[in-house]
Amino acid sequence: MISIRKIADTTADVMQIPRIAMTADSRYLPWAYGRQIASYIAQRRYGHSSTRIGFVLGNREHSTIRHSVRKIELLIREKAA
Repeated sequence: MISIRKIADTTADVMQIPRIAMTADSRYLPWAYGRQIASYIAQRRYGHSSTRIGFVLGNREHSTIRHSVRKIELLIREKAA
């Protein structure tokens, strides 16, 4: 299984945002979006728990991670329609 850190680093690289953005407190939209995508990939593709993802991505609450995953799922459904 791929680590959450590796997922976050790869997401940051692909999105061309600093890796530090994945754990930053910033709500800067490109950074927040990167964290949401990394959360989605970590949970849906690799089965990591919301609690663990939140811990690795800047000690965020599991509910924040769940919200991120749902938001990305909604965006995917909207793009597919």
